[in-house]
Amino acid sequence: MAKITDSGTFFKPQLISEIISKVKGHSALAKLCGGTPIPFAGTEEFIFNMDGEASVVGEAGAKPANNAAWNTVTIKPIKFIYQHRVTDEFTKLADEKQIPYMAAFTDGFAKKIARALDIAAFHGVNPYSGNASELIGNNSFDGKVEKSVNFLSSYPDDNIDAAIGLIRNDDEGVTGIAMSPNFGAALGSMKMADSHAAMYPEFRFGGNPSTFAGGLACDINGTVAFNAGTTEAYLGDFANMFRWGYAENMKMEIITTGDPDGLGDLKRYNQICIRAEAYIGWGILDPNAVGRIVSTTPFAVPAVAATAAAKMFEVNVNSLQSGVNVADGGTTGGGAITGTLKYMKADNGITSVWGKGNFLCLDFSAADWTAYKSVMVGLDNSAGSGLVELINDPDKNGLFKITDKNTQRLMVVTTSADGKKKHIDYYDLSGLLCEVQ
Repeated sequence: MAKITDSGTFFKPQLISEIISKVKGHSALAKLCGGTPIPFAGTEEFIFNMDGEASVVGEAGAKPANNAAWNTVTIKPIKFIYQHRVTDEFTKLADEKQIPYMAAFTDGFAKKIARALDIAAFHGVNPYSGNASELIGNNSFDGKVEKSVNFLSSYPDDNIDAAIGLIRNDDEGVTGIAMSPNFGAALGSMKMADSHAAMYPEFRFGGNPSTFAGGLACDINGTVAFNAGTTEAYLGDFANMFRWGYAENMKMEIITTGDPDGLGDLKRYNQICIRAEAYIGWGILDPNAVGRIVSTTPFAVPAVAATAAAKMFEVNVNSLQSGVNVADGGTTGGGAITGTLKYMKADNGITSVWGKGNFLCLDFSAADWTAYKSVMVGLDNSAGSGLVELINDPDKNGLFKITDKNTQRLMVVTTSADGKKKHIDYYDLSGLLCEVQ
């Protein structure tokens, strides 16, 4: 095999600056958090975790101790390459005629590196193959983020609210959101109930606003749902809890012999290969400061109690509802509950507590409870007790008063058995038929 000729050179610092500037324009992560050069050998970011609060102490009072710990996140650059073949007539062109070709290649290289940063850091995969990368390992948002909300296309803004709630429950901030085109389109399609005017017109017709919801940094990017992934949006404190950077040496070379890409000998086909290399690194400083909105199969509500013998608070369930069906939505996102809710007006154990109206009865008893430390269920917006814990409920039945099927959703908040992963599922109720008095 012929030896590959290395005619490599390093990009000039000014050109590297232009490349990274373009990366910031095409990468959702770079846009939301910014970046600075990092040493080739890697760098460490130090995080000082402080527990408890500061104490008020009198002049001669004892000073209490607080717990704190140092954590480090190592950011080490990973090599990314992009190469392309052209005919060897390129080498015979005058320098001034080569410049437009190289400028176009450099621009394309910047865009590919921008996508590569997002794809690798979001999903932990090799952008070229779409498969998990051993070099990246667990250093990705999909690998580390443990807070998630199931995507409900009818109410994407509520998905955002729920995810922000999970993050802020741990006293973390939210500075930005990266959305898939599908999620952006869902926001753009939302209409006001009274006027049918667009609720978020900035997302209509392919809009990609730089800010959203009063200053939240925003980007719509196909890398969020790369390779038909299940993630529809990432949101959290990108400005403070994510770091990325690049080694200052970026190499470009023109290879004239050999088979550098497996497509055959260059000389045989009168071709050359233009190759560019960059070293990019990133680190997620605190995964608790980030949440995901995902399209996955939601928590199973496997059975609906609707037999003549089934009772809820000593009231026959078949006098409350009929034909109720629970569809989990599969991996398309969210779930839906349909059927007929009869109007309950008789005096009984239900109306004595919640008053007259329509009631939804569900049976959660067939769920695999060993997978969870906590399962909270309720309506959002609630007309009763809000979220209640099912784990210690003997019969695992739920009764929910439906006051407005178009604005209320069934909400299920689960915590994994190890206590680490917290997830929110929604079930759409707009398909219910609620009988009236």
